[in-house]
Amino acid sequence: MNKTQKFIRENYRSLLGSFGLALVLWISVSSEKIYTTEITLPFEVKLASDSLMPVQKLPDQITLLVRGSGQMLFGLNFMRKGVMLDAADLDQSRVVDLRQSMNLLRMPASSGIKILQVIRPQKLWVDVDRRELRRIPVHIRQNVETEPGYLIVSQQVNPDTALVTGPAKLIRKLTQIETDSVVEANARYPVRKKVAFLSPRPGIITVSPDNGNVAIVVEPIVERTLYDVPVQLVNIPEGLIGVAEPKNVSVRVKGGETRISRLTVNEITVLFDYKLSYRPGTMNYPMQIITPPDVTWLEVSPKRFELQLIRKDTSF
Repeated sequence: MNKTQKFIRENYRSLLGSFGLALVLWISVSSEKIYTTEITLPFEVKLASDSLMPVQKLPDQITLLVRGSGQMLFGLNFMRKGVMLDAADLDQSRVVDLRQSMNLLRMPASSGIKILQVIRPQKLWVDVDRRELRRIPVHIRQNVETEPGYLIVSQQVNPDTALVTGPAKLIRKLTQIETDSVVEANARYPVRKKVAFLSPRPGIITVSPDNGNVAIVVEPIVERTLYDVPVQLVNIPEGLIGVAEPKNVSVRVKGGETRISRLTVNEITVLFDYKLSYRPGTMNYPMQIITPPDVTWLEVSPKRFELQLIRKDTSF
């Protein structure tokens, strides 16, 4: 260890103290000097009324050429507020030339800084509209892939509506908002996640609440045969009586385990529409099978029925 290193090691505390004192003295002297400099500060626009708001996102920063003492300029680092454009007379959309409106630019009251020039942005297109609130549905955006033999039987989000606030011309076009995407691979069990509600125009349209809970129910696929489902004949002409032979059929269905276990015969319709399907000389016909949206029919037995038409007795 040389003499210089030894001296620093033995006297570093006093050396630091001397440096700190010199720094304080330098700041005290230089902070009284007047400087002209370019600074970038937070920027906001104050409109004529709280019932108005911008349709497009405005710049959140402004760059200015300013003049002030070193102490004043240094103090800007500790101020939360930035520059505000006082547009109290702006009640409709128009271009604002900031170079011609420097008298409307408000610095923090205690800053003591003088604005000399607006560097950027120099012009603003301020498109304003009336603030509007609406409650609209929340749509779940999901990409959940199940394992083979499983399926999604239901999905819910809580809350299922949200309050959106924004310019009227944008809010009126909205029919729903979406959640952040729920992604899951090889799902065999229910998927539950907390997700964000996405604003269609961040910074302009706000969503409240901004998140919710999604529950996606996944169940095994099962099959079941329902027996004695009646064949219904519709649109039989006046003067005729239609008879189906056999009168009842069996229908095999598949779907989620819970849904299929609770499915009843009354929820399945086996139909023949005379007006749409009758052909002279044909006696055996296939049937139309109608099931609930979350149930798929696989097979009907027998596949066809015999249509018997009997003329009504009109002698009485």
